[in-house]
Amino acid sequence: MSQELLVADDDPRVAKMLREYLERLGLIVRATSSAQVARQWLRETGEPVILDGSVLGDMGISLRELPTTRVIIWSGDPRLVREARQLGLRAFCKGDLQDFQGLLQGVADRNFVSVPAE
Repeated sequence: MSQELLVADDDPRVAKMLREYLERLGLIVRATSSAQVARQWLRETGEPVILDGSVLGDMGISLRELPTTRVIIWSGDPRLVREARQLGLRAFCKGDLQDFQGLLQGVADRNFVSVPAE
């Protein structure tokens, strides 16, 4: 049984790029720029989500409310990434190649588990 994944990024081009890349890795991926769609996904599915920090800000949900086992924070704000990691969320910083490779490897391995706090 295949696992679905949502990519939620406020920049539709970034969401599309991530979706296309992850689909090439064999995942079933949906993409959105809508905070409402991301919020509904979290509420109604048990499937993972790669969540951009801007979309998170528009969702009206705090980091503490997010399920650590299926949310990956993807943000250009290193403070948000650091805070998410301290709460046990998997979080990666846009623009950091090493973080990007870690994100893709975790997704490709379907490794959607929480990570230790730094």
